[in-house]
Amino acid sequence: MLKRIDTMREHDYLYVDALQDYYGNFVHQMQGPYNDFRARSYTEVVKYDKLRGDATRNMALGVAAIVGGLLVASQSNSSTLGQVAGYGGLLGGGYLIKDSLNKKDEAQMQAASLAELGNSLGSEIAPHTIDLDERVVTLKGNVQEQYKQWREILADIYTTEIGDLSAAAARAAPKN
Repeated sequence: MLKRIDTMREHDYLYVDALQDYYGNFVHQMQGPYNDFRARSYTEVVKYDKLRGDATRNMALGVAAIVGGLLVASQSNSSTLGQVAGYGGLLGGGYLIKDSLNKKDEAQMQAASLAELGNSLGSEIAPHTIDLDERVVTLKGNVQEQYKQWREILADIYTTEIGDLSAAAARAAPKN
């Protein structure tokens, strides 16, 4: 029994070493892509924030210009200059609102670009092949999917090596 426990302990140490090697390699492989992602995403976030701010500002200015143009046009019934100023306010406001909508569209494209950057980061880490005790394992997908697969493989190996712990506990429990 002690020999079996020593064998299982040694096997467990090998798994821990394999995990440490795997995650050490993972960190090393991800350092470059992650730094590149951070640099590129920062630029994209700055552009996105500027576009959203410009769109909001232009929308507010456009609405204000239209309201102002309507007020000027309605209060200057006989003045040609007042009517021209009113129509100018309406046209300028319409242009600012149109520009605001264009900037919102650009901001949505920036958001899509950010999402694509995130996806490209996830795809750069897949797949990974690990050699474990005469068993070759290939992990596919993004980090979360690979981690889930890894946990399932470890659970399967652990169950194979140690057996069902609940069944072992039931066999070891004293019977009344």
